[in-house]
Amino acid sequence: MKDRSAIGRRNRAKGAELEREVAAALFDLTGIAFRRNLRQCQESGWGDLVTDDPAWPFSIECKRRSAGTGCADDWRTQAAASARKAGQLPVVV
Repeated sequence: MKDRSAIGRRNRAKGAELEREVAAALFDLTGIAFRRNLRQCQESGWGDLVTDDPAWPFSIECKRRSAGTGCADDWRTQAAASARKAGQLPVVV
């Protein structure tokens, strides 16, 4: 059996990698700079990416699925909660 703390570290690293990938892709598409929201590591309920652009209306949750397709219901719930907290619209990438 693998050490749970090692699994947790690996999962956090994979999540951080995805967030950086999505931030780079969004910059390429929009010209708006995004960064990982480190607040979400300290306090639950915040989106994964933030920008300094006050006109950006979305709270972004980044999720990677190992198998299957589509958006899991709990991802939608999490995105909606973080968007409400930020006063934005929810997005799951």
